[in-house]
Amino acid sequence: MRLPVANFGKPALPNLTGMAMMEPVPKQVTPMTPIRTFLAAAALVGLAGCAATAPDIRTDYDRSVDFSRYRSFGFVPEPTENRAGYETIAGKYIRAAVVRQMEQRGYTQSDNPDLLINYSMKFEPKQSVTPYTTLRPYYGYRSNRYRTWAGYQWETDAITSDYTEGTLNIDIVERGQKQLVWEGVAVGTVSQEDQENREAAVTSAVGQIFAKYPFAAGRGQPQLVN
Repeated sequence: MRLPVANFGKPALPNLTGMAMMEPVPKQVTPMTPIRTFLAAAALVGLAGCAATAPDIRTDYDRSVDFSRYRSFGFVPEPTENRAGYETIAGKYIRAAVVRQMEQRGYTQSDNPDLLINYSMKFEPKQSVTPYTTLRPYYGYRSNRYRTWAGYQWETDAITSDYTEGTLNIDIVERGQKQLVWEGVAVGTVSQEDQENREAAVTSAVGQIFAKYPFAAGRGQPQLVN
């Protein structure tokens, strides 16, 4: 979720669970001189480095709510992730990871809980365009003995890459009031490694979201857990 964070263009979910995704495909630039080929390869290396970054995590909560009242949790009857009418494999991973995170904070899972949790993942095809500047194919043979006219030496090309962006949403709702009290979102690039290790990717994304959940059972004072 490096969230199905996923590393839940930006930083990208490590991240989210693998779904259908496209490998980055560089755009062909023709003709390509040796210098242009080298610079294009360097640009692709830069793109690969960006894809490995952590997901962007965003959280917020209702400051008017007394979180010390909450000691138990459960799940909404039909989490958004299961909107097709059945529990997805990703949904199972999310649910198990959320239970672990809540229990680590002292909450007890209950059939009559104070809090209800909803969760969902989505995947979107995205495209990134990275411009780079190249020399024209004269490889400096003039040795700076005389100048060329303004704008002569440089050309601009671009590397286009396709990728999949994953988003993981987790909502915590006060059951009695049916009121959202906390939300966490992870957004990031779904890598091939995430696709091959779905459970680990989802668990990681959920953990990164809950790292920004500042409460524990019976405690109303915000305090991040390290």
